[in-house]
Amino acid sequence: QPDSNKFIHTSKANESKKSLRLRETDYIRDDAPDEEERTGLDRAKMLSDKTYRKQVFAQWLNNNYSSMTVFDILDVNNFEQYRRLYNKYAKLHKSSGNYP
Repeated sequence: QPDSNKFIHTSKANESKKSLRLRETDYIRDDAPDEEERTGLDRAKMLSDKTYRKQVFAQWLNNNYSSMTVFDILDVNNFEQYRRLYNKYAKLHKSSGNYP
């Protein structure tokens, strides 16, 4: 009978570990902010609000964000509608003298 207690105890321990792993995975998946949430960036607003777009571009230039960094922030590979924003920033960045 002591062997069966060990088996039950071990089984419960494994269930707890499995349950913990599932909760950790769910937590990461559910609560991991994307770039837009983390930075407070509203990419859609940048398309329609010229003043907001200029403010964001000025902040990126001030922080010397490269064109490729902005390409990644805008996630142009997955959202083609932001390519126009990327092209505008790339042109602005190049003319700022901080290029490459």
